Amino acid sequence: MYLNLVYRQKPHHGRNRAQHRQRHMDWTSAAIATTGGNRRSFHEPGVKSTVVNGLCIKCPAEKTAIARKGLDGVLIEPPMLTTCRNQPISRDLYELETLFGNKFNFVLPHSAGGVPYSFLARVVNARSGKVVQTCDLRYKVIVKQCGRYHPKSKDLKVACDLGQIWGSKCTFHCRNGGYLSAPGAFVECSEEQTWEGEEPYCSYNEVSDDYAYDTDTQLGSDCTYQIPPNNGRFACEIKPTSGNDLYVPTGTVCRIKCNDHFEIPPHLRSASVFECHEGRWNSTMRHFCHKAGSSSGMQLPKRRYG
Repeated sequence: MYLNLVYRQKPHHGRNRAQHRQRHMDWTSAAIATTGGNRRSFHEPGVKSTVVNGLCIKCPAEKTAIARKGLDGVLIEPPMLTTCRNQPISRDLYELETLFGNKFNFVLPHSAGGVPYSFLARVVNARSGKVVQTCDLRYKVIVKQCGRYHPKSKDLKVACDLGQIWGSKCTFHCRNGGYLSAPGAFVECSEEQTWEGEEPYCSYNEVSDDYAYDTDTQLGSDCTYQIPPNNGRFACEIKPTSGNDLYVPTGTVCRIKCNDHFEIPPHLRSASVFECHEGRWNSTMRHFCHKAGSSSGMQLPKRRYG
C-alpha cells in the first residue's frame, strides 16, 4: 500500500518556484523514507541524518582543508547545514552550533599522522532553540612541509623563520669566523614540498704549508703574523720579533692597508684593525680590499630561485 503525501506550502517572499519545488521534493522524499515507501532514500553511507517535520537534515561530511603559504593551520568556518539532497538550509530555520559557537571561526593545526580532528556539534532549531540532532564534525588539516633542512656543507649554520612549512625561508651563517660567498642567500620551502634556492659556501683564509709551524715552538703569548689580504698588506706598528718572523709580541697593533685603487668598505673598517693579546688576534683575516667605487664592497653571484 502506498501513501500519497500532499504538501501545501505557504508562499514565502523572495523565493522562486524552483526553490519551492526542490524543498517540496526534499520533504516528500524524507517522509516516504520514514514511512516505509519503496522510493529511494537519499541517505549517504556513513553520514548521519535526521527528519524533522518532514525535512531531512544531513550532518556535514568529513572535510579536508589545506593550509595556505606561510600558515601552520587552517581557519575553519562552521559549515552550512544541507538537506539529504545537498540543498542548503537557511540559518533562519536551523543552525549548527559547535563548541566554538555558531558565528565564530576557529583554527585547526596540522592533523598529526593524518588523523582527522573530531568534535561534536548540535543542530538547533533557530526559533525554538531545541536541539534536534547531534553531529560528529571531522576535519583533516594538511600543512605542506618540506622536512628539516640539512646544509650540504658542515661549515654552514642554518636558521629557518617558519620551521619546515611551505613558505619558510632558511638563511645561512658560517662557523668559525668564515664569511659567506653570498651573504643574502636563502632557500625556501616550495608548494611542491621541496627546498628551492642555492646554498652558499664559506670562505676562510688558510695558512700555506710554507708558514706551517709546531705549536710547541710558539713564543709564549706572541701572535702569528697574518698573511696579507688580496690587494693589500698587513702593516704593524712594530716589526715582528727578530728571533722569528712568524710572530709578533702581545700588544702589537696591525692594520690592513690597501693598494692603490682599492679601499676598505665602511662596514669592514673596524675589523681591519688587529691587536694581539695573549697570543690571540681580536679580528680575523678576510677579503678587506675592494675596488674603489664599489657600492657593496663585494660582488655577489647571481642567485637562482625555484
